[in-house]
Amino acid sequence: MTIEQLTIFAELSKTQSMSLAADNLLMSKANISKSIASLEQELDTQLFFKTRRGSILTPFGEQLYLY
Repeated sequence: MTIEQLTIFAELSKTQSMSLAADNLLMSKANISKSIASLEQELDTQLFFKTRRGSILTPFGEQLYLY
């Protein structure tokens, strides 16, 4: 787990949008997606539910965000 991954995770948690998180962090949506996928693989759990309305934190994701 890197600081960059946690920064991306926090921004996506706040915005609930890959596009907004990418814009705010001056990154591509692909980089945001890869970073979150890598973090989820490392933690062996899903952090976000992907919906039409955006990315919503799972219960584990909520706990990580609060931590």
